[in-house]
Amino acid sequence: MKLSFVRIVSLVFLAPTLACSADAVRVRDRHIPCAIYLAEAAQVGGVRVIDDTNAVSFAPLDIKKFDEALKELSHLPDGRWMVVGLPLYGRESQGFLKALRETLEANGIKDPDVRNLPRPGGGLAQKAVEELRYLLPHPMDYQDPVKTEVASGLGALAVSETGVAVFAFAFFPKPVAAGLIVAGLAHNIPLTVYRRSMGNWINRSTGRFWEKFSKETLVSMVASGCYYTGANWQECGSQPLASAVREFFVTQWPSMVNHGIFFATTFSGIYLWDQIKSRTPEGNAEVRRTAPVLFGSVFTITSPLLILASTMQPIVDLSIPLTQMSIGLNGAQIALGVLAVNGLAIWRWPLLLNSTVPLVEYGYYRTLSKVLEPLGRLTNKLFQKLLQAKEEKPAEEPTVD
Repeated sequence: MKLSFVRIVSLVFLAPTLACSADAVRVRDRHIPCAIYLAEAAQVGGVRVIDDTNAVSFAPLDIKKFDEALKELSHLPDGRWMVVGLPLYGRESQGFLKALRETLEANGIKDPDVRNLPRPGGGLAQKAVEELRYLLPHPMDYQDPVKTEVASGLGALAVSETGVAVFAFAFFPKPVAAGLIVAGLAHNIPLTVYRRSMGNWINRSTGRFWEKFSKETLVSMVASGCYYTGANWQECGSQPLASAVREFFVTQWPSMVNHGIFFATTFSGIYLWDQIKSRTPEGNAEVRRTAPVLFGSVFTITSPLLILASTMQPIVDLSIPLTQMSIGLNGAQIALGVLAVNGLAIWRWPLLLNSTVPLVEYGYYRTLSKVLEPLGRLTNKLFQKLLQAKEEKPAEEPTVD
């Protein structure tokens, strides 16, 4: 089988996500049983790598039973221990994690890699506090980005942001265009690189509509805030912070609502597809390559709309019944609302995105291959010439004083 330059890089250097055993589960899903899980390490290109998307149930949340299970093994396992189900706060959680590490060290595993995936628990008052904290991002959501998803995501984002830059400089003064580009990169690069971690946070609220929608509204507020600041950074810098924030919420809350609904449909559909797809090793590797490219494609559409939503004047005034208030909507805000409605299909049937995999694999990566293969050959020729020149260079004779 002939392997392209990009495929070789993906298999050897870019380290796709690792395989795991058939009975592994997606360990961050909220519905899985409380237990101690093991995400096994693997060697990829001579490098020890752990993808803790999926893990195998190893023992219940009982130190004695965990110790017994370790002693029954013929060899010590290598990987990351995932503790699911401890309360977010309290001495109970800290004491259990300390005892777990001591047990692992006593069985010969030095510097054990332990990650806590807590859940709200305790009495009524404690659980209410922990549910509120559970709503916010938590270290348990974090997953190391793999190089395949970073490379594919940043490549797609580069295409998207190039289009945004052309659009910004064509329709706005240079200082405003520069601010918009910086604002877009500040928002979209972290969202692309840490897409899986963001998805883990969003997907923790699967099945809880209002909880999930509040998270998506928060993300859309950050997006709208970035573009509003980029478009109006000169005015924002010349007025008090409180006045700038008030002006932002007064003028941009329709953008935040419409973009929040769009995020709740389209982006949540992609995150949900990621959650479903990543429950198998093959699907996990596939979705970590494909989803970042889908993000870049969506940014190509939404970024210009968010820019226009932050700069256009209202064209429609909608009166709120039983009040003296009205809502001013501009064309871009209306377009975001239309996109949000269209995104309902992805939110309702996320597996529709399976059809994008061949397009990304054979379209995006084949195009990337056509760009990178000549570059790879040129780099190889230059490298060979440098080695040849070094070998042919005569040794310097020592000088005699």
